[in-house]
Amino acid sequence: MGRPFQEKIQAEDRLERRERIQEFFRKVLDRIIEEKLIEQEAKKTGIKVTSKEIEGAVEDVKQKNKINQEELEKALAAEGLTLEAFKKDLEKRILRSKLVGSAVKLEQKPGEKELREFFQNNLNHYRVNESYRPAHILFFIPQDAMPEQIREFEGKVRRS
Repeated sequence: MGRPFQEKIQAEDRLERRERIQEFFRKVLDRIIEEKLIEQEAKKTGIKVTSKEIEGAVEDVKQKNKINQEELEKALAAEGLTLEAFKKDLEKRILRSKLVGSAVKLEQKPGEKELREFFQNNLNHYRVNESYRPAHILFFIPQDAMPEQIREFEGKVRRS
């Protein structure tokens, strides 16, 4: 058992330690099941990952981290991984990505024809009585109007 596993389950209380171990194994089992389901779905849909895609992903990792092949292998070894195990992990990630991408593509957006047809079939939901809400109404008041005339005019406007 590796060091990361031991760090995750360390606890002073035996009951708590036991619960942490069970939780850890539950997560591992969930991940294994998820990987198997992804593999099955990929086989069913014919999705595959080529060695060229895997090598491209390895090159991307090296470029992003600004390292060469030897430095990559040393970094992997420090993490307890071999290059082959790393490539296998990359393959799983690429496969998952492709599978999700194909599922998203299956749910295509409706085209112009479908949108027009939907609108025509639901026209009554989009009909609105025409109405206007004027923001500004201007009234002509003579320049020489007396204050009483202005108040009288304002009263008429408020009543209408």
